[in-house]
Amino acid sequence: MVDTEVVAGRRDTAYLQRAHEVGEIEAVTSVLRRHRSHQKIALATGGARQTVTATAVALRLFDFFDVVVTREDVERGKPAPDLFLLAAERLGVAAGRCLVYEDSDEGLAAAADAGMDAIDVRPLRLLS
Repeated sequence: MVDTEVVAGRRDTAYLQRAHEVGEIEAVTSVLRRHRSHQKIALATGGARQTVTATAVALRLFDFFDVVVTREDVERGKPAPDLFLLAAERLGVAAGRCLVYEDSDEGLAAAADAGMDAIDVRPLRLLS
């Protein structure tokens, strides 16, 4: 039997050692940089807070977010809408006024279930 907690811990440890190697999706980060001064922005992710923070810091993007919501903040992860709904609540923004940039089928389903519009960023990786 596989202990998923042990596997996840090892994965996260290995990731943290290489977080500085992560590249940005320029098409997405340019939107973030352009709208930061006049839009509330949340980072809502199924990742662990420690790895998410390390990635955002390595990309010099952490301070761009008004709110950060991770899997530790909700009972149900994607494809449940909980991450996105909590992020909207913490931002003080109605779910229907949110736009999600997403890189997974589960996340796109979660955004739809939350009543939010979404952009699939996976094709944008090819442009960066």
